[in-house]
Amino acid sequence: MSCSSCGQKKNQIRSDIQINNLMGRLTSGLCKISIKRVNENVPRDVYCTLQEEFVPSEKSKMHRNRDSVSDIKKNGYVLVWAVDKTLGSGESKQSGWLKIKMDQVLNYDFIDRIPVN
Repeated sequence: MSCSSCGQKKNQIRSDIQINNLMGRLTSGLCKISIKRVNENVPRDVYCTLQEEFVPSEKSKMHRNRDSVSDIKKNGYVLVWAVDKTLGSGESKQSGWLKIKMDQVLNYDFIDRIPVN
């Protein structure tokens, strides 16, 4: 897939290795994932994590099991704990689970491990 105006290929995450790298980064700390949804002109940045200390524990009613690489390849989505799951839609900011469609991911950057203490 390429950008019609600039001719550059989008860096979409599709392979098991790419998904595994993303999942490793998410479990290590905070990541910035750039996504572009259908009918949006500008990509959005989502700050999210799967670092164990920051997702709801197994005892919480908000707990969710982590996706495996095969699950992501099968259903096309990754579930992350987002700093702002509203994606700036005018609602007050809320952290929570956000399901991101993998073909909307343009790229991601690892920010840093979130300090615990």
